[in-house]
Amino acid sequence: MVLLLPPIESLLSQLVTSQASPHTVLLLSLPSGSVVVSQSAASEKPWLELPWGDTLTEEDRNKRFAAVGCSCWEARTAAEDEDEATAPKRDAEGDPLRLQTEYGRTLLQAFGSFLLVLVASHVTPWTVLEHKLKAAEAVLRQPLEQVSSPNGGGSE
Repeated sequence: MVLLLPPIESLLSQLVTSQASPHTVLLLSLPSGSVVVSQSAASEKPWLELPWGDTLTEEDRNKRFAAVGCSCWEARTAAEDEDEATAPKRDAEGDPLRLQTEYGRTLLQAFGSFLLVLVASHVTPWTVLEHKLKAAEAVLRQPLEQVSSPNGGGSE
């Protein structure tokens, strides 16, 4: 049995709302890459049909899939040391990590922790997700005691 820490449950409750993503999934993995927990809330089919071929531009892909590595402060340096073909890419320092869904699933091994994936759709545009992702990233940089505070993270 794996228990989610109250700060993580608090974060999920903020993200899984009518204004958040229609599909939110939390995957916890061991350093070996084995997935031990998969908790999701979905109003649409969890994973879009693959392959898309060349029908989507890179910008469209970024708008459709977004992910936040919840242990990014520990995983960032480890991921940068990985081979460029498997390491996650960051647009700029401070930006949320953006991954296509299939990459998010395979990168669990690189993170060795957990990955929160939000899937955008016509119901939830990218601008809404981007706001949620930036808020989540700011919350996750705080000590865990503050993340679970009643005001949702004590942002100043």
